[in-house]
Amino acid sequence: MSEVFHFFEEYSYSENSTNFIATASSEYDAIFIGGNDVRRMIRVLKSFSPILKNKLKVCILANATPPKRARAVAAGFDDAIDIERTSPAEAVWRSRAMWRRYVQSLEQHFRDRRQDSQLIEIADISRLPRRHKQILLGLVARKGRYLSYHEISNIIGNGIDEVSVKHIQVLICQIRKFLNKDYKIICEKQRGYRIILGG
Repeated sequence: MSEVFHFFEEYSYSENSTNFIATASSEYDAIFIGGNDVRRMIRVLKSFSPILKNKLKVCILANATPPKRARAVAAGFDDAIDIERTSPAEAVWRSRAMWRRYVQSLEQHFRDRRQDSQLIEIADISRLPRRHKQILLGLVARKGRYLSYHEISNIIGNGIDEVSVKHIQVLICQIRKFLNKDYKIICEKQRGYRIILGG
């Protein structure tokens, strides 16, 4: 650990102690659980899963078989590092790659929550798939002005895949089913769609 990280705190694990997991005295972004009893380590991970939900979780093993490492990852660890087979340089690289993925995932989570808060008054978002939400966000951003077929295609095709007019019509039809009663999506053939507060 000292060859990979500039700063870390080390705790001994005990069945009757939660010092190693507590965030009251020490805020942390990642937890590395070391040992050779993978079943016990998985049990620890699952016991504290609510606390560790937004933490990077790494299993540290020595001379572990591939099935043992795979079992740790399948149980919820972000990675399983064998210290006998992994150089400090590789551990640094893997940890940085994991951290980047973790940060991107967390940022996406917060973006999704912000977007959901914009739509919660307009539609039943719990039942709306991601593409449908993207279209609805585009309509809301227009504030009652038309969103063209081309613009909708860019929104859901990421500017790469061309989405047919027919497919867009199907998606809009599906979105309408989940709109709250005060809202309507109206269409004008040559202009596209807009969302309005129903009168």
